[in-house]
Amino acid sequence: MKKIDFSKDMKDLYTAKEKIQEVAPGMGTFIAVDGKGQPGKEAFQDAIQQLFATVYTLKFSLKNAGVLDFKVNRLECLWFSDPKTTPISEWQWRMLIRLPDEVGGKDVTAAQKTVKEKKGIDVSGAKRIRWKEGRAIQMLHVGHYDQFERTYNKLMSYADENSLSINGPAHEVYMNDPRMTAPEKLKTIVRIGIMNR
Repeated sequence: MKKIDFSKDMKDLYTAKEKIQEVAPGMGTFIAVDGKGQPGKEAFQDAIQQLFATVYTLKFSLKNAGVLDFKVNRLECLWFSDPKTTPISEWQWRMLIRLPDEVGGKDVTAAQKTVKEKKGIDVSGAKRIRWKEGRAIQMLHVGHYDQFERTYNKLMSYADENSLSINGPAHEVYMNDPRMTAPEKLKTIVRIGIMNR
C-alpha cells in the first residue's frame, strides 16, 4: 500500500523559500475546526487537539483496514479577520489538516466516535470540508509568530506592485512544532489569495 505524503506530492504548497512565489492550489479535502479568539489560547489549543486526535485515528483505522495509508500533514490555519481593525480576542479562524480525497464523511464520523469512546475527547467540532484556494502568493517566514506582520507586508507590497487584489483569507502553514523549536527557528509558509485588478 503506497503511503500518501503531501509534503512530497504537493511540494509547491508545502515547501517555500524566503522569496515570493505564485501558486494555484486546487480543490482539496481537509479536516477543519472553526473558532474565534487569540492564537494560542484555550479555543485555539482545543481546535488543534481535536484535529490531531481525529486525523491520527483516521490514519490508523484506514491503514489497519487496508484502505489507504497517509502521512499526517502540516497544521494550517486560515485567518478571516483583519488584525488592524479587529481585537485579537475576536479574531476568527479555521484550523486545517489536509486529508487524502478518498477519506469520506463516514470515515470522519467513525473516527470521531472512536476518539470519544477510547480517549474521552469531544471532537465534534472537527468536520470534513472540500476547499479550493485558487491563485495565491506565498513565502517562507522564519522566526517568531509575533513577527508575521513583516512577511504579510512584503506579500501585500508585491500584490500592489503587480496590480493584484487580495482574495480570500490569510493562510499559514506551520512547518514545525513551537513546543520543540526555538522561536527564531520557527518556519511558516505565509500565503494570501490574489486576483487581477
